[in-house]
Amino acid sequence: MRWLGVACVVLGVSCRPRVARPPGDAGGDANDSSAGELARAPRFSRPVAALRVNGATAVVARDRATALLTFTKFGDDHRAAAAVPLPAGLDEPELLGSSFDLGLLARATADAADGRALLRISLAGDAGSGRTEAATVGSAACSTADGVYSLSREATGWRGSFFPLTEVAADKEGPLLAGRAQATIVCGQHRAFVVLSAAGELRAAAWTPSAHEVHPVDLPKPPSSGAEEDTLMAAMGDKLVIAKLERSTLHTLVWPDEGSDWRRAEAAGLQGLALEALEPGQGQLGLLFVRTTARAKGCPRTDVADAVAEVALVDAVSGQFVHAPESVETWRCGAEPGPFFSGWADGNFLVAWPRGADAACVRAGVRRGGLGYAEVDRQTGRAHVGRVMRPAETIVEAGCDAMKCYAVALTRGADACGAADGPDSGRLEIISYPP
Repeated sequence: MRWLGVACVVLGVSCRPRVARPPGDAGGDANDSSAGELARAPRFSRPVAALRVNGATAVVARDRATALLTFTKFGDDHRAAAAVPLPAGLDEPELLGSSFDLGLLARATADAADGRALLRISLAGDAGSGRTEAATVGSAACSTADGVYSLSREATGWRGSFFPLTEVAADKEGPLLAGRAQATIVCGQHRAFVVLSAAGELRAAAWTPSAHEVHPVDLPKPPSSGAEEDTLMAAMGDKLVIAKLERSTLHTLVWPDEGSDWRRAEAAGLQGLALEALEPGQGQLGLLFVRTTARAKGCPRTDVADAVAEVALVDAVSGQFVHAPESVETWRCGAEPGPFFSGWADGNFLVAWPRGADAACVRAGVRRGGLGYAEVDRQTGRAHVGRVMRPAETIVEAGCDAMKCYAVALTRGADACGAADGPDSGRLEIISYPP
Protein backbone atom coordinates (compact mmCIF):
# COMPACT_ATOMS: atom_id res chain seq x y z
CA MET A 1 0.00 0.00 0.00
CA ARG A 2 1.65 3.21 -1.20
CA TRP A 3 0.31 5.32 1.65
CA LEU A 4 2.40 3.32 4.13
CA GLY A 5 5.69 3.89 2.37
CA VAL A 6 8.37 2.13 4.39
CA ALA A 7 7.55 0.65 7.80
CA CYS A 8 10.01 -0.70 10.35
CA VAL A 9 9.23 -2.68 13.49
CA VAL A 10 12.19 -4.61 14.91
CA LEU A 11 12.26 -5.79 18.52
CA GLY A 12 14.77 -7.92 20.36
CA VAL A 13 17.61 -7.45 22.82
CA SER A 14 16.77 -3.82 23.46
CA CYS A 15 13.18 -4.76 24.29
CA ARG A 16 13.78 -7.41 26.94
CA PRO A 17 11.30 -7.44 29.85
CA ARG A 18 12.34 -5.36 32.83
CA VAL A 19 14.07 -7.25 35.63
CA ALA A 20 11.73 -7.97 38.55
CA ARG A 21 12.85 -6.87 42.03
CA PRO A 22 13.62 -9.65 44.51
CA PRO A 23 10.74 -10.62 46.82
CA GLY A 24 10.79 -8.60 50.02
CA ASP A 25 12.68 -5.63 48.48
CA ALA A 26 10.08 -3.10 49.53
CA GLY A 27 12.09 -0.04 50.54
CA GLY A 28 10.51 3.39 50.28
CA ASP A 29 12.58 4.42 47.27
CA ALA A 30 11.62 1.20 45.48
CA ASN A 31 7.93 1.82 46.13
CA ASP A 32 8.18 5.39 44.89
CA SER A 33 10.05 4.19 41.81
CA SER A 34 7.46 1.51 41.08
CA ALA A 35 4.62 3.99 41.46
CA GLY A 36 6.35 6.42 39.13
CA GLU A 37 7.05 3.70 36.60
CA LEU A 38 3.40 2.60 36.65
CA ALA A 39 2.25 6.19 36.16
CA ARG A 40 4.53 6.58 33.13
CA ALA A 41 3.62 3.21 31.59
CA PRO A 42 1.46 3.50 28.46
CA ARG A 43 -2.25 2.84 28.70
CA PHE A 44 -4.19 1.16 25.94
CA SER A 45 -7.62 0.78 24.41
CA ARG A 46 -9.21 -1.55 21.88
CA PRO A 47 -8.53 -3.07 19.39
CA VAL A 48 -6.18 -5.65 20.94
CA ALA A 49 -4.50 -8.58 19.14
CA ALA A 50 -2.11 -11.12 20.67
CA LEU A 51 -0.01 -14.17 19.81
CA ARG A 52 2.07 -16.59 21.88
CA VAL A 53 5.47 -17.17 20.20
CA ASN A 54 8.90 -18.39 21.34
CA GLY A 55 8.24 -18.13 25.07
CA ALA A 56 6.74 -14.64 24.89
CA THR A 57 3.31 -13.12 24.32
CA ALA A 58 3.26 -10.49 21.56
CA VAL A 59 0.52 -7.84 21.81
CA VAL A 60 -0.72 -5.06 19.56
CA ALA A 61 -3.09 -2.48 21.09
CA ARG A 62 -4.00 1.16 20.59
CA ASP A 63 -2.04 3.62 22.73
CA ARG A 64 -4.49 6.02 24.42
CA ALA A 65 -2.07 8.96 24.30
CA THR A 66 -1.08 8.76 20.62
CA ALA A 67 -4.06 6.81 19.14
CA LEU A 68 -1.45 4.69 17.29
CA LEU A 69 -1.40 0.92 17.28
CA THR A 70 1.55 -0.11 19.43
CA PHE A 71 3.53 -3.35 19.62
CA THR A 72 4.99 -4.87 22.78
CA LYS A 73 5.76 -8.29 24.18
CA PHE A 74 5.47 -9.92 27.58
CA GLY A 75 7.93 -12.45 28.96
CA ASP A 76 7.04 -15.42 31.13
CA ASP A 77 7.27 -13.13 34.18
CA HIS A 78 4.35 -11.19 32.60
CA ARG A 79 6.42 -8.00 32.45
CA ALA A 80 6.23 -5.91 29.30
CA ALA A 81 9.07 -4.81 27.05
CA ALA A 82 9.22 -1.25 25.76
CA ALA A 83 6.28 -0.42 23.48
CA VAL A 84 7.01 0.43 19.84
CA PRO A 85 4.53 2.60 17.87
CA LEU A 86 3.34 1.37 14.49
CA PRO A 87 2.55 3.51 11.41
CA ALA A 88 -0.58 5.65 11.57
CA GLY A 89 -3.78 4.70 9.77
CA LEU A 90 -3.97 1.01 10.77
CA ASP A 91 -6.98 -0.74 12.30
CA GLU A 92 -8.36 -4.25 12.92
CA PRO A 93 -4.96 -5.81 13.74
CA GLU A 94 -4.23 -9.54 13.54
CA LEU A 95 -0.92 -11.20 14.44
CA LEU A 96 0.46 -14.15 12.48
CA GLY A 97 3.61 -16.04 13.44
CA SER A 98 6.38 -18.06 11.81
CA SER A 99 9.28 -19.85 13.49
CA PHE A 100 11.04 -16.69 14.68
CA ASP A 101 9.19 -13.61 13.44
CA LEU A 102 5.73 -12.09 13.30
CA GLY A 103 3.51 -10.49 10.72
CA LEU A 104 0.91 -7.87 11.54
CA LEU A 105 -2.14 -7.84 9.29
CA ALA A 106 -4.16 -4.64 9.53
CA ARG A 107 -6.75 -2.75 7.54
CA ALA A 108 -5.58 0.56 6.11
CA THR A 109 -8.22 3.05 7.22
CA ALA A 110 -7.40 5.47 4.38
CA ASP A 111 -7.39 2.81 1.65
CA ALA A 112 -10.60 1.53 0.04
CA ALA A 113 -8.88 -1.45 -1.62
CA ASP A 114 -9.96 -5.02 -0.85
CA GLY A 115 -6.90 -6.12 1.06
CA ARG A 116 -4.78 -5.56 4.13
CA ALA A 117 -1.31 -4.32 4.93
CA LEU A 118 1.29 -6.81 6.18
CA LEU A 119 4.10 -5.46 8.36
CA ARG A 120 6.98 -7.75 9.30
CA ILE A 121 7.94 -7.71 12.98
CA SER A 122 11.30 -9.21 13.88
CA LEU A 123 11.89 -10.67 17.32
CA ALA A 124 15.68 -10.60 16.98
CA GLY A 125 18.19 -7.77 16.67
CA ASP A 126 18.29 -4.25 18.05
CA ALA A 127 15.32 -1.93 17.65
CA GLY A 128 15.53 0.05 14.44
CA SER A 129 18.30 -2.12 12.96
CA GLY A 130 16.49 -2.87 9.72
CA ARG A 131 13.66 -1.78 7.49
CA THR A 132 11.13 -3.60 5.37
CA GLU A 133 8.36 -2.36 3.13
CA ALA A 134 4.76 -3.07 4.00
CA ALA A 135 3.12 -5.51 1.60
CA THR A 136 -0.48 -5.74 0.44
CA VAL A 137 -2.08 -9.11 1.10
CA GLY A 138 -5.41 -10.54 -0.01
CA SER A 139 -8.60 -10.89 1.94
CA ALA A 140 -7.68 -14.42 3.14
CA ALA A 141 -4.36 -15.18 4.84
CA CYS A 142 -2.74 -17.64 7.24
CA SER A 143 0.80 -18.50 8.38
CA THR A 144 3.13 -21.50 8.58
CA ALA A 145 6.54 -21.83 10.22
CA ASP A 146 7.98 -20.23 7.05
CA GLY A 147 5.78 -17.18 6.51
CA VAL A 148 2.38 -15.83 5.45
CA TYR A 149 0.26 -17.23 2.63
CA SER A 150 -2.43 -15.06 1.05
CA LEU A 151 -5.25 -15.35 -1.49
CA SER A 152 -6.63 -12.52 -3.63
CA ARG A 153 -9.55 -12.60 -6.05
CA GLU A 154 -8.64 -11.86 -9.68
CA ALA A 155 -10.79 -11.69 -12.79
CA THR A 156 -10.03 -15.29 -13.76
CA GLY A 157 -9.77 -16.90 -10.35
CA TRP A 158 -7.70 -16.81 -7.15
CA ARG A 159 -4.09 -15.64 -6.99
CA GLY A 160 -1.80 -16.81 -4.19
CA SER A 161 1.16 -14.95 -2.72
CA PHE A 162 3.79 -15.93 -0.16
CA PHE A 163 5.44 -13.46 2.22
CA PRO A 164 8.41 -14.70 4.29
CA LEU A 165 8.61 -13.11 7.73
CA THR A 166 12.34 -12.48 7.48
CA GLU A 167 14.37 -9.92 5.55
CA VAL A 168 16.44 -12.58 3.77
CA ALA A 169 13.98 -14.16 1.34
CA ALA A 170 11.88 -12.30 -1.22
CA ASP A 171 8.10 -12.39 -1.59
CA LYS A 172 6.90 -15.02 -4.07
CA GLU A 173 3.94 -15.26 -6.37
CA GLY A 174 1.92 -18.40 -5.79
CA PRO A 175 -0.60 -20.38 -7.82
CA LEU A 176 -3.36 -18.96 -9.99
CA LEU A 177 -6.41 -21.17 -9.53
CA ALA A 178 -8.92 -20.47 -12.27
CA GLY A 179 -12.68 -20.39 -11.80
CA ARG A 180 -15.33 -18.72 -9.69
CA ALA A 181 -15.46 -21.36 -6.96
CA GLN A 182 -15.35 -20.37 -3.32
CA ALA A 183 -11.82 -20.64 -1.91
CA THR A 184 -10.51 -21.39 1.57
CA ILE A 185 -6.85 -21.21 2.59
CA VAL A 186 -5.55 -23.45 5.40
CA CYS A 187 -1.99 -23.39 6.77
CA GLY A 188 -0.14 -26.37 8.19
CA GLN A 189 3.36 -26.52 9.63
CA HIS A 190 5.29 -26.04 6.37
CA ARG A 191 2.66 -25.92 3.64
CA ALA A 192 -0.64 -24.27 2.83
CA PHE A 193 -3.73 -25.75 1.20
CA VAL A 194 -6.18 -23.98 -1.06
CA VAL A 195 -9.58 -25.68 -1.10
CA LEU A 196 -12.04 -24.82 -3.87
CA SER A 197 -15.73 -25.55 -3.34
CA ALA A 198 -18.30 -25.55 -6.14
CA ALA A 199 -21.48 -27.51 -6.88
CA GLY A 200 -21.04 -29.68 -3.79
CA GLU A 201 -17.55 -30.85 -4.80
CA LEU A 202 -14.17 -30.06 -3.26
CA ARG A 203 -10.76 -29.66 -4.91
CA ALA A 204 -7.49 -28.97 -3.10
CA ALA A 205 -4.01 -27.76 -4.03
CA ALA A 206 -0.93 -28.00 -1.80
CA TRP A 207 1.47 -25.06 -1.77
CA THR A 208 4.95 -24.41 -0.36
CA PRO A 209 7.35 -21.48 -0.90
CA SER A 210 9.26 -23.52 -3.49
CA ALA A 211 6.44 -25.31 -5.32
CA HIS A 212 2.70 -25.33 -5.87
CA GLU A 213 0.20 -27.44 -7.77
CA VAL A 214 -1.16 -25.86 -10.93
CA HIS A 215 -4.20 -28.11 -11.09
CA PRO A 216 -6.12 -28.81 -7.86
CA VAL A 217 -6.80 -32.46 -6.96
CA ASP A 218 -10.35 -33.75 -6.67
CA LEU A 219 -11.08 -34.75 -3.08
CA PRO A 220 -13.44 -37.65 -2.27
CA LYS A 221 -17.01 -36.53 -2.86
CA PRO A 222 -18.39 -35.11 0.37
CA PRO A 223 -21.25 -37.09 1.91
CA SER A 224 -24.45 -35.08 1.79
CA SER A 225 -28.16 -35.63 1.74
CA GLY A 226 -28.93 -32.06 0.76
CA ALA A 227 -29.58 -31.03 4.36
CA GLU A 228 -28.03 -28.05 6.10
CA GLU A 229 -24.48 -28.81 7.23
CA ASP A 230 -21.58 -27.08 8.98
CA THR A 231 -18.12 -27.35 7.41
CA LEU A 232 -14.79 -26.42 9.02
CA MET A 233 -11.21 -26.88 7.77
CA ALA A 234 -7.89 -26.96 9.60
CA ALA A 235 -4.45 -28.57 9.36
CA MET A 236 -2.87 -31.41 11.34
CA GLY A 237 0.87 -31.07 10.78
CA ASP A 238 1.06 -30.87 6.99
CA LYS A 239 -2.24 -32.60 6.29
CA LEU A 240 -5.59 -31.02 5.54
CA VAL A 241 -8.51 -31.87 7.83
CA ILE A 242 -12.14 -31.23 6.90
CA ALA A 243 -15.08 -31.78 9.26
CA LYS A 244 -18.75 -31.71 8.26
CA LEU A 245 -21.64 -31.93 10.69
CA GLU A 246 -24.86 -33.04 9.02
CA ARG A 247 -27.77 -33.32 11.44
CA SER A 248 -26.64 -36.04 13.87
CA THR A 249 -23.70 -37.30 11.78
CA LEU A 250 -20.12 -36.09 11.87
CA HIS A 251 -18.01 -36.66 8.71
CA THR A 252 -14.23 -36.12 8.76
CA LEU A 253 -11.54 -36.29 6.05
CA VAL A 254 -7.74 -36.23 6.41
CA TRP A 255 -5.82 -35.46 3.16
CA PRO A 256 -3.39 -36.46 1.81
CA ASP A 257 -3.55 -39.80 3.60
CA GLU A 258 -3.30 -43.42 2.54
CA GLY A 259 -6.76 -44.50 1.48
CA SER A 260 -8.13 -40.99 2.04
CA ASP A 261 -11.87 -41.16 2.44
CA TRP A 262 -14.55 -39.68 4.62
CA ARG A 263 -14.99 -41.18 8.09
CA ARG A 264 -18.43 -41.20 9.65
CA ALA A 265 -19.42 -41.03 13.32
CA GLU A 266 -22.85 -41.10 14.92
CA ALA A 267 -23.30 -39.94 18.50
CA ALA A 268 -26.39 -39.65 20.60
CA GLY A 269 -27.26 -36.03 21.23
CA LEU A 270 -25.62 -34.52 18.14
CA GLN A 271 -29.02 -33.38 16.89
CA GLY A 272 -29.41 -29.64 17.19
CA LEU A 273 -25.69 -28.84 17.40
CA ALA A 274 -23.67 -26.41 15.30
CA LEU A 275 -19.97 -27.06 14.65
CA GLU A 276 -18.13 -24.06 16.09
CA ALA A 277 -14.40 -24.98 16.11
CA LEU A 278 -12.05 -27.67 14.77
CA GLU A 279 -8.59 -28.02 16.35
CA PRO A 280 -6.47 -31.00 15.18
CA GLY A 281 -3.57 -32.18 17.30
CA GLN A 282 -1.54 -35.33 17.98
CA GLY A 283 -3.72 -37.70 15.97
CA GLN A 284 -6.99 -36.37 17.39
CA LEU A 285 -9.49 -33.72 16.37
CA GLY A 286 -10.68 -31.35 19.07
CA LEU A 287 -14.24 -30.22 18.38
CA LEU A 288 -16.42 -27.49 19.85
CA PHE A 289 -20.17 -27.54 19.30
CA VAL A 290 -22.85 -25.03 20.27
CA ARG A 291 -26.36 -26.31 20.95
CA THR A 292 -29.25 -23.84 20.86
CA THR A 293 -32.49 -24.73 22.64
CA ALA A 294 -35.80 -24.02 20.97
CA ARG A 295 -36.99 -21.93 23.92
CA ALA A 296 -35.30 -21.00 27.17
CA LYS A 297 -37.15 -21.60 30.44
CA GLY A 298 -37.50 -19.00 33.17
CA CYS A 299 -36.53 -16.01 31.00
CA PRO A 300 -38.47 -12.72 30.87
CA ARG A 301 -39.12 -13.22 27.16
CA THR A 302 -40.45 -16.42 25.64
CA ASP A 303 -38.83 -15.92 22.23
CA VAL A 304 -35.23 -16.26 23.42
CA ALA A 305 -33.04 -19.35 23.58
CA ASP A 306 -30.30 -20.80 25.74
CA ALA A 307 -26.98 -21.72 24.12
CA VAL A 308 -24.80 -24.58 25.40
CA ALA A 309 -21.12 -25.17 24.51
CA GLU A 310 -20.11 -28.85 24.17
CA VAL A 311 -16.64 -30.31 23.57
CA ALA A 312 -15.42 -33.67 22.23
CA LEU A 313 -12.43 -35.50 20.78
CA VAL A 314 -12.45 -37.59 17.60
CA ASP A 315 -9.77 -40.11 16.63
CA ALA A 316 -8.32 -38.88 13.32
CA VAL A 317 -7.78 -42.39 11.92
CA SER A 318 -11.11 -44.02 12.74
CA GLY A 319 -13.21 -40.87 12.76
CA GLN A 320 -14.95 -42.07 15.95
CA PHE A 321 -15.62 -40.11 19.12
CA VAL A 322 -13.32 -40.82 22.05
CA HIS A 323 -16.24 -39.85 24.28
CA ALA A 324 -19.66 -38.34 23.60
CA PRO A 325 -19.76 -34.51 23.55
CA GLU A 326 -19.91 -32.96 27.04
CA SER A 327 -21.58 -29.68 28.05
CA VAL A 328 -19.16 -27.15 29.56
CA GLU A 329 -21.02 -23.82 29.69
CA THR A 330 -24.53 -22.38 29.21
CA TRP A 331 -25.53 -18.89 28.07
CA ARG A 332 -28.99 -18.09 29.40
CA CYS A 333 -31.91 -16.14 28.01
CA GLY A 334 -30.56 -15.19 24.61
CA ALA A 335 -27.03 -14.26 25.72
CA GLU A 336 -24.52 -14.49 22.88
CA PRO A 337 -22.07 -17.41 23.34
CA GLY A 338 -18.32 -16.97 22.88
CA PRO A 339 -16.06 -15.83 21.40
CA PHE A 340 -14.18 -19.11 21.78
CA PHE A 341 -10.43 -19.73 22.03
CA SER A 342 -9.11 -23.22 21.24
CA GLY A 343 -5.80 -25.08 21.12
CA TRP A 344 -3.70 -27.93 22.49
CA ALA A 345 -1.42 -27.74 25.55
CA ASP A 346 0.26 -30.42 27.68
CA GLY A 347 -1.26 -33.05 25.39
CA ASN A 348 -4.87 -32.02 26.00
CA PHE A 349 -7.49 -30.07 24.02
CA LEU A 350 -8.47 -26.72 25.54
CA VAL A 351 -11.37 -24.39 24.86
CA ALA A 352 -11.87 -21.05 26.63
CA TRP A 353 -14.43 -18.25 26.49
CA PRO A 354 -14.75 -14.79 28.12
CA ARG A 355 -17.34 -14.73 30.90
CA GLY A 356 -19.73 -11.93 31.76
CA ALA A 357 -18.85 -9.52 34.59
CA ASP A 358 -20.61 -9.59 37.96
CA ALA A 359 -23.32 -7.05 38.81
CA ALA A 360 -20.96 -4.52 40.45
CA CYS A 361 -18.59 -4.49 37.48
CA VAL A 362 -21.45 -4.35 34.98
CA ARG A 363 -22.72 -1.16 36.63
CA ALA A 364 -19.23 0.31 36.14
CA GLY A 365 -19.29 -0.64 32.44
CA VAL A 366 -16.86 -3.59 32.64
CA ARG A 367 -17.65 -6.10 29.89
CA ARG A 368 -15.75 -9.25 30.95
CA GLY A 369 -15.51 -11.05 34.27
CA GLY A 370 -12.68 -13.39 33.33
CA LEU A 371 -12.30 -16.67 31.44
CA GLY A 372 -14.09 -19.98 31.59
CA TYR A 373 -12.19 -22.93 30.16
CA ALA A 374 -12.57 -26.66 29.51
CA GLU A 375 -9.61 -29.05 29.38
CA VAL A 376 -10.40 -32.30 27.55
CA ASP A 377 -8.24 -35.28 28.49
CA ARG A 378 -6.88 -36.95 25.34
CA GLN A 379 -7.07 -40.43 26.89
CA THR A 380 -10.66 -40.40 28.18
CA GLY A 381 -12.26 -37.57 26.22
CA ARG A 382 -13.73 -36.24 29.48
CA ALA A 383 -13.73 -32.50 30.17
CA HIS A 384 -12.63 -30.60 33.28
CA VAL A 385 -14.14 -27.11 33.57
CA GLY A 386 -12.49 -24.21 35.39
CA ARG A 387 -12.50 -20.42 35.68
CA VAL A 388 -9.98 -17.60 35.84
CA MET A 389 -11.50 -14.55 37.51
CA ARG A 390 -10.12 -11.41 35.84
CA PRO A 391 -12.51 -8.47 35.22
CA ALA A 392 -11.53 -6.70 32.00
CA GLU A 393 -12.66 -4.39 29.23
CA THR A 394 -11.86 -7.08 26.69
CA ILE A 395 -10.08 -10.45 26.61
CA VAL A 396 -8.46 -11.76 23.41
CA GLU A 397 -6.87 -15.07 22.46
CA ALA A 398 -3.08 -15.38 22.24
CA GLY A 399 -2.73 -19.12 21.52
CA CYS A 400 -0.93 -22.00 23.24
CA ASP A 401 2.57 -23.33 23.79
CA ALA A 402 3.69 -26.79 24.89
CA MET A 403 2.22 -26.51 28.41
CA LYS A 404 -0.42 -23.76 28.62
CA CYS A 405 -2.74 -21.50 26.67
CA TYR A 406 -2.77 -17.72 26.92
CA ALA A 407 -5.09 -14.75 26.62
CA VAL A 408 -4.55 -10.99 27.02
CA ALA A 409 -6.88 -8.85 29.12
CA LEU A 410 -7.31 -5.08 28.91
CA THR A 411 -8.01 -4.24 32.56
CA ARG A 412 -8.65 -1.28 34.86
CA GLY A 413 -5.64 -1.95 37.05
CA ALA A 414 -5.80 -2.44 40.82
CA ASP A 415 -9.48 -1.46 40.97
CA ALA A 416 -10.94 -3.96 38.54
CA CYS A 417 -14.34 -2.27 38.53
CA GLY A 418 -13.04 1.29 38.82
CA ALA A 419 -13.55 4.21 36.49
CA ALA A 420 -12.74 3.61 32.83
CA ASP A 421 -10.67 6.81 32.79
CA GLY A 422 -8.97 6.16 36.13
CA PRO A 423 -5.15 6.32 36.51
CA ASP A 424 -4.82 2.50 36.49
CA SER A 425 -7.20 1.79 33.61
CA GLY A 426 -6.03 0.53 30.24
CA ARG A 427 -3.40 -1.92 31.49
CA LEU A 428 -2.55 -5.11 29.59
CA GLU A 429 -2.33 -8.35 31.56
CA ILE A 430 -1.51 -11.93 30.54
CA ILE A 431 -3.86 -14.77 31.54
CA SER A 432 -2.45 -18.30 31.39
CA TYR A 433 -4.67 -21.35 31.69
CA PRO A 434 -5.05 -23.92 33.10
CA PRO A 435 -3.65 -22.12 36.20
